[in-house]
Amino acid sequence: MVTVCKGVCHRFDKPTTGQRAIRYSDEVGRCKTCEVWVNLELDSYNNRCNCCHNLLRRHAKLTVKTIRHKRY
Repeated sequence: MVTVCKGVCHRFDKPTTGQRAIRYSDEVGRCKTCEVWVNLELDSYNNRCNCCHNLLRRHAKLTVKTIRHKRY
């Protein structure tokens, strides 16, 4: 089953504090399908995007490059 962005997510408020966006904090997640930052308290239900109902990414991806960088 393929999830498709319905365009509702572009009406969501962008989560910011002052001039800088909060990324991967307790209140914010990233929708991979819609490619937007979503406020978990206002614009999501049960860790899912209200637009496409896809699970939100709560943490940054770990890649081989970041793992090697953290080791040294």
